[in-house]
Amino acid sequence: MKVTTRLFAWTALCGVLALAGCGDGQGAQLTKSQSALKPPDQTAAMLDKPAYGRAPRAISLSELQHKNLWYHVRLVDGETGYRYGYVRGQFRMERTTDRGVTWKPISLPVSFRLSSQSSCDGAENPQVAVVDLDTVAVYGVDGRRFFRLTTSDGGQKWQVASTDLPDSGYCVTSVSQPSRKDAWVVLSRPSSAGRPSAPMVYRIWDAGVHVAPVRVDEAQTISGLVPGAKVQAVMANLRDGDVYAILPNGQLVSYHTRDGGAHFEKRILAAPKGIAGAKATRIFAPRALEQEVTFPTIWTTTGAYGARQHIVVFRTRDGGDSYAGQICDVLLGARANAEGAPCAFVTPDYGYAIKDGRLMRTSDSGTTWLSVHSTTLEQWLESYPYVLDVDYISYTQGFVLAADAALTHTVLLATQGLRDRFAPVP
Repeated sequence: MKVTTRLFAWTALCGVLALAGCGDGQGAQLTKSQSALKPPDQTAAMLDKPAYGRAPRAISLSELQHKNLWYHVRLVDGETGYRYGYVRGQFRMERTTDRGVTWKPISLPVSFRLSSQSSCDGAENPQVAVVDLDTVAVYGVDGRRFFRLTTSDGGQKWQVASTDLPDSGYCVTSVSQPSRKDAWVVLSRPSSAGRPSAPMVYRIWDAGVHVAPVRVDEAQTISGLVPGAKVQAVMANLRDGDVYAILPNGQLVSYHTRDGGAHFEKRILAAPKGIAGAKATRIFAPRALEQEVTFPTIWTTTGAYGARQHIVVFRTRDGGDSYAGQICDVLLGARANAEGAPCAFVTPDYGYAIKDGRLMRTSDSGTTWLSVHSTTLEQWLESYPYVLDVDYISYTQGFVLAADAALTHTVLLATQGLRDRFAPVP
C-alpha cells in the first residue's frame, strides 16, 4: 500500500522580549511627560536565566563599611564622577575625570570616622549630594555637631559650616539638593538608640551657611513629626517638594509644600488593594522632576503563614495631588545600591535593578519591568555577586559597581556601545 505523506511547513516567530508586570495590575496607568532619557525602542533580549543567579547577595550597609571597599559611585556625565564610602575606618572620597580609569583622593576638611553614628536604619552618615561635575555637598553629624561641607571646584576647596544639635546620636538619613546652594536634610536617630526620637528636617541655603528647622506636622517636636518616624525628603525646586514619613503605626504619609516649607498639605498614602491592611516598613530615596515623583517602599502583610514583604512603587504626576501605588513583588530579592534599595530611579520614569544575576529596568515608573539579557554583565556578576551601586546617566549609558564573593575586590562595569553590553573599566 502506498502511503501518501503530506508535508506542512510552519513558520515560527520567536519573541525575545520579557515583560514583567508588577503585582496584579494595581495602580493607575498615568500619562507621563516625555523625558530626555526616552529609549529608542522597548525591546530587550530574554533568554535563559543565568545558571546560578547568585547576584545580588545580601549584605548590610554596616558590614560594607568595615570591608575597606568603595561602595558608592556617581559618574555625572560618564567621564567625571566620584566614589565614596568608609575605607580604612574613615569616610573618604575620590574623583575621576576619565570614566573611572584613574581616581584622585579628595581631602575632606572634616574627618568622619567609623562609629555607631556611621549608619542609621540602613542609611549612611554622612550623605553626599553630587550636583554637577564640580559641585558636591557632604552633610553629616559627628557627636552633636551637624556639618555641611560644599565645594564648587571638584573638591580642591571646601566651605565648612556647622551647628550644634539639641541631642547626640543623630545621623543624616536623607538629602535632597535642588540647586547648587540649597538643600533639605533629614536627621534621625537609629531605632536601636534607646528611646525613640522624632526626626528633624532642616532647610539649607547659601551653600550650607544658613540652616533652619522645618516644621512639617503638628506633633510636639521640633519638626512636628512623631518620634520613631522614618523620613525621606525630596525637592523638585526651591518651592515645590515633599516629605514622606512612615509612622510607627505603619502608615505612609506625604507632606507636600508649594512655598518652600512654609506650609504643608498632609495626605495618607494607603497600601494598594492587593495588600490592603499592610504596614509600611521602609522608604527609599525619591526621584523628582517638575511635577513628577517616584519612590520605592517596602510593606509587610501578616497572615496564617507568617509575615510577607511586598515592594510598592509610588508615583505622582500632578505635583502630589494624587498618587498611584504599584505592587512590584517581581523586585523581591533585587538590589540597586549599598543601602539595600530594590531599585534605583534616575528619573521618575526610568529605574534599574539587579535580580537573579540579571539587569532589570522600567521606563514607566515601575508599572512594568524588563528583564534584560546581557551575557557580559551576567558573566561578571557570577564572580562579583555583591551589587554595591547601579548608576545610569542615560537610558543607554550606565555603570554597575560590584564586589567579589570574598568582599576583597570590586569591579566597575560600564555599558559599551550597546546599552546591554558591559565591560570592566580598565
